[in-house]
Amino acid sequence: MFRDKRIHFSGLCITLVLLTGCSSNIASPAGLETPSPTRSSGPAYAAPATNPSASPTSLPLPAGGSDVHGQETHVDGEEEAEVVPVWDAASRQSAIATAAKSMASFVGNHDWAPAWWASFSPNLTPTAYEAYKTVIPTNIAATAVTGEPTIVDESSPYLAGLHVQTNSGVYSILLQRDDATSQWFVERLEAVPAP
Repeated sequence: MFRDKRIHFSGLCITLVLLTGCSSNIASPAGLETPSPTRSSGPAYAAPATNPSASPTSLPLPAGGSDVHGQETHVDGEEEAEVVPVWDAASRQSAIATAAKSMASFVGNHDWAPAWWASFSPNLTPTAYEAYKTVIPTNIAATAVTGEPTIVDESSPYLAGLHVQTNSGVYSILLQRDDATSQWFVERLEAVPAP
């Protein structure tokens, strides 16, 4: 008798699952409308609404700058003009500081690859990140920076070519930036062949 009730109960559960999964016209509790899934082109987050009846698409995004996903936001739908970089004292100082920091990271922490990568990788462009992620730091000949970086090429305001003296010779660093407000990142770093 207990077995018959269990079989009957299992059959009832299966029937309910099938009916709920197959029916799209089941009314929601308390007259609430069940939202249908839609694809949104906006951010995956929503700021708290000040108006409880506001929909997620009507919520304001931060004015200017970038949202949490790196997407540029604009005030009143206006597009911001790109800020074209120029070579000035601040650009030069920033390029030299980035080269010094990057080179110190590159020649340091050779004994432990995870520490080396954690120190060096934040300085890289996406292209350089892919190129240098397979480097074995114990194979890097230089172990110390012995001179200040010097700018050797500023023919483009978006690129900076620098040389840095190490205990294993001179290294060439190519830095890249997107615009005047962007920081410099390493695009390429390599030993300069001896003459």
